[in-house]
Amino acid sequence: MRFEHCYTMPICGPSRMVLLSGRQPYRTGFTLHHDAALYSGGGFDPRREVIFPRLFRDAGYVTGIAGKWQINNLYAEPDVLTRHGFMEQLVWPGSIDTDQVPPAEMAKFRDAVRRESVPDTGAFMPKIESRYWNPVFLRNGRREVLTGQFGPDVTQAFALDFLRRHRDRPFLFYYPLHLAHGPSFKEPVVTTPLNRDANRPHHAMYADMVRYADKLVGDLVRTLEELKLRDNTLVFVASDNGTESSLSARRNGRAAQGGLYTLTEAGGSVALLANCPKLIPGGRTVPLADFSDVLPTLCDLAGIALPRGVALDGKSCAAFLRGEAGAKPPREWIFNQLHTLRVVRDARFKLYSDGRFYDANADPEEKLPLPAGSSPEAAAAHGKLQRALASLPPDAAPPFPLRSQAMFKLREAERARQPVTNSIGLKLVRLPAGEFIMGSPLTEKGRRADEPQRHVRLTQDFFIGQFEVTRGQFSQFVEATGYKTDAERGLRGGYGYEEATRKLTGPDHRYSWRFTGFPQTDEHPVVNVSWNDATAFCRWLTEREQRTYRLPTEAEWEYACRGGTASAFANGNDAEKLAEVGNVVDALAKQWFPDRLAIAANDGHVFTAPVGSFKPNALGLHDLHGNVWEWTADWFGPPPTTAQTDPRGPESGKDKVVRGGDWYHDWSFARSAQRFPIFPGLCRRHAGFRVVREVGP
Repeated sequence: MRFEHCYTMPICGPSRMVLLSGRQPYRTGFTLHHDAALYSGGGFDPRREVIFPRLFRDAGYVTGIAGKWQINNLYAEPDVLTRHGFMEQLVWPGSIDTDQVPPAEMAKFRDAVRRESVPDTGAFMPKIESRYWNPVFLRNGRREVLTGQFGPDVTQAFALDFLRRHRDRPFLFYYPLHLAHGPSFKEPVVTTPLNRDANRPHHAMYADMVRYADKLVGDLVRTLEELKLRDNTLVFVASDNGTESSLSARRNGRAAQGGLYTLTEAGGSVALLANCPKLIPGGRTVPLADFSDVLPTLCDLAGIALPRGVALDGKSCAAFLRGEAGAKPPREWIFNQLHTLRVVRDARFKLYSDGRFYDANADPEEKLPLPAGSSPEAAAAHGKLQRALASLPPDAAPPFPLRSQAMFKLREAERARQPVTNSIGLKLVRLPAGEFIMGSPLTEKGRRADEPQRHVRLTQDFFIGQFEVTRGQFSQFVEATGYKTDAERGLRGGYGYEEATRKLTGPDHRYSWRFTGFPQTDEHPVVNVSWNDATAFCRWLTEREQRTYRLPTEAEWEYACRGGTASAFANGNDAEKLAEVGNVVDALAKQWFPDRLAIAANDGHVFTAPVGSFKPNALGLHDLHGNVWEWTADWFGPPPTTAQTDPRGPESGKDKVVRGGDWYHDWSFARSAQRFPIFPGLCRRHAGFRVVREVGP
């Protein structure tokens, strides 16, 4: 029986953890790869996780494993496979080969791991113990170096011998094949006995790897037939994740590029087959499954009790596999995850936790995001999948700091995002290039018509102000240059607050960034500055530091504001919780301005708040909701409705876009997607700015 859509994490280690334990990464904490075999630092702990081989062993089955493990360091934990339930073992240890690397070099490797250096640890990849030609194995704990042999042939011989020796008793054999994985992330292909010529295109070599894996599976099935075990042996066959992006193949009549380390269909939707002629009637498919379903299904088919006191995420497909009358496939949706990004899909539609929504069947490459209300079917599916995401628990903390090239890169990026302080005391946070859904769904409360959802890709890292520019920082610019703002030199003046009448007034030449009529210190955001004034400040900083400063584009601003979220605000959809992260019209402000729509919460400020008074978003940025409107670089105009790369807005216009809302407007103006036009020469009591600094000279 074939599973039509089966999800697994798009990285080999975590995908096998889900398969073995029946638990998703939000429970185990392994939301990214942890290469325990290579970097040590902890492993898949049998005291924390109960996997199906242990359940079968304890139920009287003889159990075995051949192939790769990688989720423990087998030299540091020599008995861990036995504790996980494997009675017989032949596994590739996957560590640095100490036969090739002398002690002094091993010390350098351990130091590189301690420093989490991507290039320095990566330099040791060619020194990993071989799993292919001249392989290294641990056979029931004893190390073997098999010169002249091909690793997959060695594990195959072990597997077939296991079947022959245990044909007369219940057995479970877990066979994580080495093929079709490259020797390392730097080497995506290897030669096989089918063709030893290494000077061939990678696609041809990879095709040989797949053919050889197919041969191994076929030989194993034929051995079951020879032993007269075929009819009563359940065989599950699966691939553990997508391939390298440099490789491609065809799937359902389409060209499919490898999607390793992505949650696209090419990265996490894998083949899964279940076969047992006596037990499973053929000619049917299971629409939806994910790897967490394997443990409960196997236990159900074998009549083995599930582990007590363990929260499982999988659902048993056993009744449907057996063809029981009235049995239906158990799932309406399936789940996948990579780090903090989550995704769910049903038989057709797919929703990411960052808001992206696709018809996964018609658009498996995910090039055309769907508006949630594009059709009645899409709207219903979007609501169902959104409820599914909302029902899931938060991520458990990993049991220890995860170690892998991916984690080293991630933590390096996190260190790079630590704020840097420039020459005038302005703190900047580096944001990585990335993708997100810009705009708001049709169902978002307070939504305006000019917020269409579309996929946006930003190709360059950039620094952005951790806070809005303060009066103190702006005053340094004025003192250094003698600059006069538009409010100071123009015909209109600025806007302010008249204490005597308790009214907002203007335009009036009394008001400028220097005097607003309401209390401000040098730690408050500067206001009564026009777009022209903000860009003049950026030009001055550029000249002062010989680094390019500018205002953020609309896309950069929203990317920074969302911080990976798809909700109305960076902290969810509840406007009442805005008081935690931003300064908008609240219960206190309503005492001054009774006509304003206010949230019931009290954020403690009527007018502007000192920058950083509220909690930051996930990127460590403050005050993107409320306090003051923030100028962007873009002209105001109808936004695009299709996918964009590094969008810059219209070439011309009348007004510039401001973002984020302010202390005087209601919560709906503070939504992440809200946009508003203001004439670039106008100075308002509730408009300020934050800056972007480009990466590089």
